Amino acid sequence: MRKEELKKRLFRAWSRRVNIKLNMPSEDIIFFTKDGKEYAVLYNVDGILAIYRVFKDGRIRFSEEMTRKYRTLEELPL
Repeated sequence: MRKEELKKRLFRAWSRRVNIKLNMPSEDIIFFTKDGKEYAVLYNVDGILAIYRVFKDGRIRFSEEMTRKYRTLEELPL
């Protein structure tokens, strides 16, 4: 799946979870892999807003566990 399409889907998923006008994510998305699983990080100047698991078939799922675990960009396993 192309990164631009994935980016659009991540922003749509995020906007359904919160009032996006109050907590707008950066246009950049950070991707990282941990234990063979790919994740996408939505963040802004205040820190990490949400971490989504990205599956090989293109599905995405909010990862509450990872979002709680990593609160700052410096903590990410990049």
